[in-house]
Amino acid sequence: MPRPRDADRSTPNATPQTSAPPRGARVRRSWQIPLRIVGWLLTLFWAAWWTLSIEANQLFLGWNTRVPAWRFMGADFLHNYLGVRAWLAGQNPYLTDIGDWRGSYGYPPLVLVLYVWAAPLRQEVAMVIWMAVIAIGTTVGGWLAWRNRIALGLTRVPLAFVTGAMLISMPLVFTMERGQGDVICLLMMAATAMLLARPRSLGRDATIGLCMAIATWVKIYPGFAMLGLLALRPPRPFALSVAAALLIGVIPYRATMQSLHVGSQRDRVSFVTEVRDWLTNPGYAPVQLKSYATIGIDSHSLSTYWATFWTRAHADRIARVPGIIGAALVLFPGALWLSARMYRSPNRERLAYPYMLWLSAMGTFWMPVSYDYNLFFLLLAAFVVIEVRESWWAGIVLVATAVWWQPFRLGEWLTADLLMALKLVSLAGIGWSLARRADAVPHDEPAVPVGT
Repeated sequence: MPRPRDADRSTPNATPQTSAPPRGARVRRSWQIPLRIVGWLLTLFWAAWWTLSIEANQLFLGWNTRVPAWRFMGADFLHNYLGVRAWLAGQNPYLTDIGDWRGSYGYPPLVLVLYVWAAPLRQEVAMVIWMAVIAIGTTVGGWLAWRNRIALGLTRVPLAFVTGAMLISMPLVFTMERGQGDVICLLMMAATAMLLARPRSLGRDATIGLCMAIATWVKIYPGFAMLGLLALRPPRPFALSVAAALLIGVIPYRATMQSLHVGSQRDRVSFVTEVRDWLTNPGYAPVQLKSYATIGIDSHSLSTYWATFWTRAHADRIARVPGIIGAALVLFPGALWLSARMYRSPNRERLAYPYMLWLSAMGTFWMPVSYDYNLFFLLLAAFVVIEVRESWWAGIVLVATAVWWQPFRLGEWLTADLLMALKLVSLAGIGWSLARRADAVPHDEPAVPVGT
C-alpha cells in the first residue's frame, strides 16, 4: 500500500486554516452598513419632505434651500402641460398665448409629443405623476451607475446610499420642484449605454440613434454625448443618431423653426447671435452683461458668466469675447483629451455610461443659461468613477462635490462664486478619474455586465 503523503494526512481535532482578508477589504466592508443606513435615512427624509411639499403645493423648507422655489410646484412642467393642451385643442402653441407667464410655447415639437399623456389629466395629478417619473428615472440612473462601479471593480458603495444621495441632492430637488424634463435625457443615455454593451446589430444601433436623437432635441447638451459615440467607436450608431435627429427636426419643419423664434428662447439664442456682432459690430457689448450681471447660486453656465468673471478681474479685452467662445476654450480641450483616451481604451463599453454622463454635464457648463437641475449627470458620473483611496486629489473632488450636492443654505460662506468654483473642480476631477479608468480597469472584483 502506498504511504500517504503529508498533505493527505488529517488530524482529528484540526481546524481548517483560512487566510484573513486584507485590512483594506475589512475596512471597506465595515463602511457598508453605515452607508446603507444613511442611504435609507436620506430616502425616508426625501419621502417625508416631498409628501409635505405636495400637500402644500410648494417646496417645504424652500426658503432654507438654494432652490429658487416658486409659489407653486411644477412651474416648468406647467409650460409643457399648457402647450400640449393648446396643441390638442387645435391651436398653434408657438403663435398663441398658452396661458403661461412666458406666453407662447418654447420647446421643440418633439417635446409636445412626449407630454401628450398629461393632457387628459388635471394639472395637479399630472404634476405628481411627473414627479414620480423623475424620481424613478433618477433611481434607475443611480442603479446603472452602481452596476457600472461594480463592473469596474472599484470599492463597492451600497445601492441604498446611491439612491438616497441622488434623491436628496440639489439637482434632483430643483428638478422635481420645477418639473423639468432632463430625466428623459438620462433615461435615453441609460438605454444607450446598455445597448452599447450588447452585440452589434442594425436594430440595436437604430435604437441607440433614436434614443440619442430624442435626448438631443429635448435638451441640446446631450448632443455632446451623441458626439461621444465617435470615441466609443461604433460609427453606425452615430450616423443613425444624426439621421434620426435630422428627421425629428425636418418632419415638423415649420413648427421647429417657429420654436426657435419664440420669445422665451431669445435669452439663449442671443448668446449665439452675439458672435456675429462681436465680429462685425464696433459697438458690440457682451450679452451677459445686460441681463446676467452676477453669478447665480443655482446655476453654472460658463457662457453666461464669462463676462461677469473677467470684468471683475479687470480683464476687459477677455470679457468682450463672446461667452460661448470663451467657455469652449476652457471646456473643449479637456473633453477632447478625455475622448482621445476613451478612443484608445479597451474598456470603452464599461465606461460608455459615465463618459456620456460627463460629456452631458460638460455641455451644461457650456450652454447659455444653465441651471443646477441638470447637474445630476455629474453626480451619477462621480458615483461610477471616483475612488477616494487612490489619491488625495480624489478626496478633494469628493469634498467639493459633497458641498454643492446638498441643497441647503449652509451660511454666508457658501457664496455663489465658491459654489461655481467647486462645480468646476468636480467637473475636472471626475473627468480625470474617468481618464484613469480608461487607461486601466482594476480587476480586483469580477466584472459584471453593465447592461444586466
